Amino acid sequence: MTAPQYPTAVALPDLRDVGPGLRGLLAGPIDYLGDDTDEADAHGNLGRALHAEMVFDAARQCYDNARRLDP
Repeated sequence: MTAPQYPTAVALPDLRDVGPGLRGLLAGPIDYLGDDTDEADAHGNLGRALHAEMVFDAARQCYDNARRLDP
């Protein structure tokens, strides 16, 4: 039996340094993930939003979490 795979912490950008559009886009997923969710879709959605804004390191961490939670 395999041990459960838990998501790792994502190094998010400082939202004070981004425009209001990106801040609004990220606020919901970040708040949701702040509850230590283990839902792969939530991690994937945040990864896509970060990727679209070229925050590649954090996006990669989100994608890794999503893949780990739902291979």
